[in-house]
Amino acid sequence: MAPVVSSAAKARIAAFALVGLALWPLAHRLLVMRFELDPWRYWGFAMYCYPKTDLRVGFTELSDAGPERLAPSALPESVERELRRFRHARRARGSLPPDAVAQSLRDARPDLGDLRIEVRTLRFDVASARFREVGDEYLYRGSGRRTASARPR
Repeated sequence: MAPVVSSAAKARIAAFALVGLALWPLAHRLLVMRFELDPWRYWGFAMYCYPKTDLRVGFTELSDAGPERLAPSALPESVERELRRFRHARRARGSLPPDAVAQSLRDARPDLGDLRIEVRTLRFDVASARFREVGDEYLYRGSGRRTASARPR
């Protein structure tokens, strides 16, 4: 025999669900602002007022001859695979550094010198009510270790 749930218990459950549903958009917005999460993730309503933006990742080899951009078409499949994982994880978790991508590129190209990885996307600027491009730069020395991270202005 199935357990019987009283009307008062059902009313409490419904009230709890409605309060949670009413407060989640505010909590989601705060999480998006604080941790730079993708507004399209985690059942937020921000997806209805925020365009789906692309995450652009650029690679530059820093050598004595000067900086040289690495063409995305020249990346090995192993790096492309790691780059897809990074894009997915960065959208889900915010400001995640591309350490695994840099290591994958180093494994595929051991002759590579110092490496700068730029990660860019669009963010809504509340003060100006416009979207602006923001990004992070990560510098990896010849050893493969990340030595600096910066948010360009």
